[in-house]
Amino acid sequence: MGKILLSAWQHCDWAGKLDLVVLGILSVISWWIMIEKYLLMRRIHQRQKNFEDTLADQKIPDILPSPIHQVFLFGRNLVQKETWSEEKLVVHLEKVAVRELETIGQNLSFLAAIATVAPFLGLLGTVWGLLIAFHNMYITGSSSIKVVASGVAEALVTTVIGLVVAIPAAVGYSYFTESLKKLGTRIDALLPELAEIIIGK
Repeated sequence: MGKILLSAWQHCDWAGKLDLVVLGILSVISWWIMIEKYLLMRRIHQRQKNFEDTLADQKIPDILPSPIHQVFLFGRNLVQKETWSEEKLVVHLEKVAVRELETIGQNLSFLAAIATVAPFLGLLGTVWGLLIAFHNMYITGSSSIKVVASGVAEALVTTVIGLVVAIPAAVGYSYFTESLKKLGTRIDALLPELAEIIIGK
């Protein structure tokens, strides 16, 4: 596989190499986002579980950086300043929870953009490579494989790389979006109980 990619790279002209470099940069960015989000979500889910376990024991949770803890701190600060009804407090807690989830979800839209753009960049390289192949055939008046090899190689390798970049990005975007939705559902389910504890304390 490595020899195929190296050979294709050597046969590509400047436009094909530029296309591959851009795809490589997008791949690095997408994997960086996915790794960062995976570590962040794993840490948040653990702290969410600890928070829920503490509430089940009817204790005040330790404050650790996570969405549910930020919601808890916000609600506690509101109650310290003035008196709130439980229903009104829940509404404000929901707004804070949405804001916290949006913060966690930053860069996921960029992941979706990479999943969308990468195949088109691969297709662009494909069309450009085929254009080179047909141009070489026209110039030389020959359809020999040696004549068209550079264009065909460029066409195929950009398509493959485009898909290799796009597929993990699409899977990652779907996974983390669903994970955020589940986290939001768990937080929403806790808000009435959380408001009751905040007001009671």
